[in-house]
Amino acid sequence: MAIESLRALPTDSRVFIDANIFLYTILGHPRFKSPCKEFLIKLENGVYEGTTSTLILNEVVHKLMLASY
Repeated sequence: MAIESLRALPTDSRVFIDANIFLYTILGHPRFKSPCKEFLIKLENGVYEGTTSTLILNEVVHKLMLASY
């Protein structure tokens, strides 16, 4: 999904959140940090209904561990 599509999601959409959304936000990707953070804030505020999986969370933790070395 393109960033433009991410911003154009209808209110109350149900979405699956992949690892890159978290990683771009946390690691500060120069192009994608801002729209991904905006998306996560909308999730937190109940604009969208989001879900992820333990596999995705494991991937995020693993990539963060690798990035710290």
